[in-house]
Amino acid sequence: MKNLAFSILLLSLSQWSIATELIPFEYEQDFKPEGDLSAKNIMQYPLHFEDVAETNRNSFWWPESCWQLTDNGVAVVASRVSEVHRRKQLIYDNNYDNPPFATIRGYRIPWLTLFMGDEAWADYELTTTITLPEEETAGEFTTAGVAFRFKNARNYYAALLGKDDKVQVVYRPDDREFEEDRPAWDIIGSADYDFKPGETYELNIEVNGNRIVVTIDGKKQMELRDMRLKTGKVAFLADNPVEFGSIRVAGQKQVGGMADTPVVINEPVLRHTLKLPDATESSRFGFEDMNGDGLFEVLQYYPAEDTSYHYHILELDGNQLWSLTEGDYRRQHALIDINSNGRHDLVVLKGLKRVEVLDGRDGHFFYDIETPKVNYYLGNRVIHDDFDETNPTENKEFPTHPSKLTEIYSIAPVKMNKTRAKGFYLKDNYWNIWVYDNFGNFLWHRAISTGHFPITIDSNQDGIDEIVVSNSLLDSRDGSILWDLGLEDHNDKTLYTSLNPGHQPEYIYIAHGEAGLLEIDPRAGELRFRGELGHVQSIGIGNFVPGMEGKQLIAQNRWREDNIHFLYDKDMKRITSWALPVKVLKRFSHPVATRPIRWAENGHDVLLDQDGNFINPLTGKQIRETLGATVDVLDDTPWGNQILVVFKPEKGELQFYSKE
Repeated sequence: MKNLAFSILLLSLSQWSIATELIPFEYEQDFKPEGDLSAKNIMQYPLHFEDVAETNRNSFWWPESCWQLTDNGVAVVASRVSEVHRRKQLIYDNNYDNPPFATIRGYRIPWLTLFMGDEAWADYELTTTITLPEEETAGEFTTAGVAFRFKNARNYYAALLGKDDKVQVVYRPDDREFEEDRPAWDIIGSADYDFKPGETYELNIEVNGNRIVVTIDGKKQMELRDMRLKTGKVAFLADNPVEFGSIRVAGQKQVGGMADTPVVINEPVLRHTLKLPDATESSRFGFEDMNGDGLFEVLQYYPAEDTSYHYHILELDGNQLWSLTEGDYRRQHALIDINSNGRHDLVVLKGLKRVEVLDGRDGHFFYDIETPKVNYYLGNRVIHDDFDETNPTENKEFPTHPSKLTEIYSIAPVKMNKTRAKGFYLKDNYWNIWVYDNFGNFLWHRAISTGHFPITIDSNQDGIDEIVVSNSLLDSRDGSILWDLGLEDHNDKTLYTSLNPGHQPEYIYIAHGEAGLLEIDPRAGELRFRGELGHVQSIGIGNFVPGMEGKQLIAQNRWREDNIHFLYDKDMKRITSWALPVKVLKRFSHPVATRPIRWAENGHDVLLDQDGNFINPLTGKQIRETLGATVDVLDDTPWGNQILVVFKPEKGELQFYSKE
C-alpha cells in the first residue's frame, strides 16, 4: 500500500514537469507607470502597478508605502534598521525589560521588498543600478541588492551590496527565522568591494542552470554553483533608504505543466437573496437552526453604538424571528443547543458583567451568569499588562481582583457529560478559560495559554469533549491537562480531521503563530510535524491537487515577510508555495486565501480570499473576479452543498450561490 501511495504521489507531482518547455522572454521596467502612480511623492501601501508589487510593511501597523517613485527609478524611503531599534525599545518598555519570545526574532521587521516579473523565469540575465545613500541611517550603512529566482519574500537568492564593504550572494530558505544563531540566509559567495556613499553602481546578475555570475560596473566579482532554486521572479531588497534604477531582464522562461493548466470555474448561479433589516458594512453572520424547523436561520450582528451590538435572527424568507436592539449586548456570542432539543439558542455577552442565555426561537430569557473575576497570573508570572501593583496579593496562583472586570473574547459549546446537553466555555484574550454546564453552573477554571479559538474534539470517542488550547489538551470535565507540548506562542486557527480518510486517523492541525505549522496526534500527545514558516496565521484543508491521494493543507503566514501560502500533501510534504498576486495585495489588511470551496470543473477545491475571489491553490493566481465579501460556504442547504454566501452591503442583502 505504501509503494502504491508513493507511486500515486510521484505521478501527481510529475505533472509539474510534464509537457514543459523553455521559451525566450524580455522584460524592462522603468518605473514610469501611467496615471496617479507616476507622481513622485506617492505614499500608499503597497506600491503596486502592472506586475510590480511592494510586499512587507516596515511593521504590522506601518500605514504607508516604504517605496517611492523617483525620476530615475524607485527608492526605499523607510528604514528597516530604524524600525528594529524603535520596536526593540517599545517591546522592552512594555514588557519590563523582559520581551516576549515572538518579538525577539528580528522584532518582526521584514526586509523591504519590491518584486516583479514571472514565477516561470528560469535562466536569465538582469541589469540594474543601485545608488547608495550619502550617510548612514540609524548608525548603519545600507545593505541593498537584487533577489533572483525569487519564490517569495522568504525564499530566494540575492546579491547584496554595501555591508562591511562586501558584495555577497546569499540563499534564503523559507523555513528559518532571523536569530543570532540562525541567520536569515546562507552566504554562498562573498567578495571585497570598496563601496562609496552616494555612488551609483551597475549590477549585473546571470543565472543559468546551477551557474550564478555577479558583475559590478563591468567587472566580474564571483562565479558560483547552486541549484536549490530553478525558477523565480526578481526583487529589490534593502534595509535602509537607497535608490534603484530601471531594470532589464532577458532569458528563457518555463511554460506548460501543472502550473499553466487552467482551473475552470463555471459562472456562479444565484439561488437565493435574503434582504437584511440593516446592512451596515461591518455586519457579521451565523447560520444555525434556531426554531427547530430543520432549516438554518441567519443570525446577523453588527456594531450599533459605542461597544454595543445589534442582533437579528432571520428566516430564509426574510421573516424576522426576533432581534436584540436594546441593551449593551456585545459581539461575543455562541449558538448552542443548550437543551438538546435540536434548536440552537443564543449565549451572548451583555456588558462586561453578565452572560445571557436566550431561547433561539423568540429571544426568551432563560438565565444569566456573572462573568468571572479577572485573573492576572499564570503561575507566578504576570500575564496582563494592566496589572495594578499598588494592590498586591500574597496568593499569586489564582488571585481575584473585584475592582477589575474580565473581558471575554470568545464563547463556545463544550460537551462534558454523555447524558446532558452541551455547556460552554468563556475565554479571555490569551490566558484563561472558564467552563460552565448547560444550566450555567461554574465547573472549573484553568490559567494556560488558550490561543484565540480553542476547539473541542472527542479523540477517544467516549462521547465527552477534550479542549484543544494552543498546544495542550484539557479534559472538559475538570480542566486537567492531558498533555502539554510546551511550545511558545498560541494557536490562531485549529482543525481536527484526517488528511486521508479511511487510511489515516484524525490529527490536530494548528496555525501556531511563531511556533509554526503543527500536526499533533491527540491520542499520544505527539508532535508529528512542525513547519517553521514564520508566524503561521491561518490554515485550510481540501482536495486541491487533481489525482493526488488524500487531502492537502494550505497554510498562510503573517508578520515579517508575510502573506505567503504553503501547500502540503497528506504526509505533510511540501508541494509548493506562493504569495498572493498583485491585485489581491492592494488590501491594507493581511490577505488570506485558505478557505476551500469545491467549485472547480473537475470536482476539486479552489480557494476563496476574504473578498470572494477564487484563487488557484497551486499558483495563487486569481481564477475569477470577486462576487463580493465572502461570508461562508454552507452544506446541507435547500440548494445543495458548497453554497457560497456573499454579503452585498450596498444592496442590503445576502446572496446564496451554487456552482451550477
